[in-house]
Formats: sequence, C-alpha cells, structure tokens
Amino acid sequence: MILSRENQDLRHNLSIAEKQLKILTRDVERLTAENRKRKTELYQSKAKETLMLAKKKGKWKKQQKPRRKSFDSLTNYLAQITQTDEAIVQYLSGQEDSKHFFMDIIKALDRKVMHKSLFTPLEAFCIYHSSGLTRKMYSELKRWYKILGMLDPFPYLEQLKKVEGSVDSKELLTVQEKCGWSERRKARHSCATEQCR
Repeated sequence: MILSRENQDLRHNLSIAEKQLKILTRDVERLTAENRKRKTELYQSKAKETLMLAKKKGKWKKQQKPRRKSFDSLTNYLAQITQTDEAIVQYLSGQEDSKHFFMDIIKALDRKVMHKSLFTPLEAFCIYHSSGLTRKMYSELKRWYKILGMLDPFPYLEQLKKVEGSVDSKELLTVQEKCGWSERRKARHSCATEQCR
C-alpha cells in the first residue's frame, strides 16, 4: 500500500511535470519565433539604414563641386558646351523646371556688361520715337513680350515718361543753330568746323 501510494504520488508528479514541460516547450517555441521575427526586423532595419546612409553619402558626393578648368581656358567647343550644360543642371538640381532662372542669368550678364540684352531708358526712348510708337502701342508691345514668355528688353513706360519729360524740357529751352547748304559745302571743303557736317 505504501508502494502504491508512492507510485500514485510519483505518477501525479510525473503528469504535473509533463504538463509543465508542455507549457515550457510552447513558451520556448513562441519565444524562438518572436526572436526570429525580431532578428528579421532588426536585419531589415539595418539594411534600410545602410541603404539610407549610402543614398545620403551618394547625394553628398554629388553635391561636392568637382574641380574644373576655367571656362575661358577651354578651347574645345564640345567641352565648353558640356561644362555649360553641367553647370545649368547642377544649379537646377532639385527643381523640375525654373521659370525665372534663365531670365535671371541674362539680366545678370547684362548688369555685368558681358552681354547686352536690355535697353536703357534713353535707348528705348530713341527707339520709341524713331519707330513712331504711341504709348498704347508701346504697352501692347510689352504685353506681347509677357504673353510669349520672352525677355522684355524695354523699360517700364514710367521710365520712358521720365526720359521724355527731361528731353522735352531741354529741347524747349535750348536753341540750336543749323548751318545752311552753302555753309555746309564750305565746311566740307575746308574742314574748318565739325559742327556742320
């Protein structure tokens, strides 16, 4: 009886131990699955991080300006075109298109007196009067430049009015002598005066 009682206690303890073993094996399997999942997530996040670092490093390298020869020292026409295109692309990087970039370049070249593309108010005034434009026609011409998206070489109408006011007042107050035909012929032959020519 004592042996059977001990046997029952051992069987009972064995069944409890087996149940605990099943619970522990389930926990171990669950934890190993979670561990695998975390490892894959960690691996993926590290891969993303290295990819991001590589992209940032690549962008940083692209942003570094390479040493180039000065544009004026280039003798090859294709090298000049290539360097110009690269400079434009480098400036515009990050932008799909720029409406004002090229206009600003042309105006900057005009300010630095490297390329004349804009009329001074006096030059525009001379063109305005020699072509017989009215203020309405002048405004219409400027409007067409704007509609077509072209660089308008003419100054504003207000600047033209200022020049017109200053020139008109001077012409009214000054008296100019004009040479007659016979005086011009004498001046041409004798080369005495430069005014009559």
